[in-house]
Amino acid sequence: MRLEDLKLFLLVADMQNIHRVAEHRGMSQPAVTKALRRLEDAAGMKFFERTSRGMILTQVGAAFAARARRVDLELEQALRELEDMRFAATGIVRLGAAPPIIDTMVAPAVRQFLQRRPGVHFELGIESTALLLDRLCDGKLDLVMALVPADSRQDRLEHQVVHQQKMRFVVRKNHPLFDVPGARPSDLVQARWLLQPRGGMTRQWVESQLAGMGLPPPDIAVETNASAGLIASLIPGSELATLLNLSLIGALVGSQLVARDDILPPLVRPLAIFWRRDAYVSPLVRDFHAVLALVAQARSGSRAMDFTAMDEPGG
Repeated sequence: MRLEDLKLFLLVADMQNIHRVAEHRGMSQPAVTKALRRLEDAAGMKFFERTSRGMILTQVGAAFAARARRVDLELEQALRELEDMRFAATGIVRLGAAPPIIDTMVAPAVRQFLQRRPGVHFELGIESTALLLDRLCDGKLDLVMALVPADSRQDRLEHQVVHQQKMRFVVRKNHPLFDVPGARPSDLVQARWLLQPRGGMTRQWVESQLAGMGLPPPDIAVETNASAGLIASLIPGSELATLLNLSLIGALVGSQLVARDDILPPLVRPLAIFWRRDAYVSPLVRDFHAVLALVAQARSGSRAMDFTAMDEPGG
């Protein structure tokens, strides 16, 4: 069984089209078809069915694809380990992060790391937590930093809690509805919101809180996956309401905002660093993991940042 045939098989399984795979790899269609035939002949079973929707995996093909992906991932990790042995202080860190923590935790950690390891290359993915954890499980990321969801993929992922994120109901000072002594939770029916797109963790929580009070879903004026800093900058001067962790926002912006825990109780969720269980983790990624954890713990006040151990590669 040829490794190249296995990789072509996985591409066809993903793209469901031999012509597209051939173009993607710079090959002829007959060459791709011949590679698939060699695999099927070796197995003595059909892996694909040709349909109007393209090349669809059979039940046997789907089972084989799951195994083949693990083999491909193991090989990729083995090659990365060899590269790590050659280049101790350089390499790639593939990091995923949820948008609200980019400017407050991820950016400081990356800046600090690059000062000591200028040869390092970062690939940074900014998406929803669910998509990031999917990419981590698939071996496309080394680390993910995000709030711990209800489904934390405990069968495939490990995580280290590094911060307790306290999200509070926030409006601008002198908001006509909420920055007044008589404001009540029932006034939320008149609020306009800045929240994550549908499916986001904080948006789901707000929707469930309103439903529990017998109120309609939030009236959303702005949907965004932006960082906490950008979200905070949109609230002053508007009548929008949102959820924010005020401890992660600068004093200047924070002084223009009011948190009303009597309107909505705070949402407290653990923030964690995730990595794949039983996967190879390079010394470089382990070192960056340590820096990221220190930054988060310093934000929560649990310890001061000390990067002295990072002065030498592999430290």
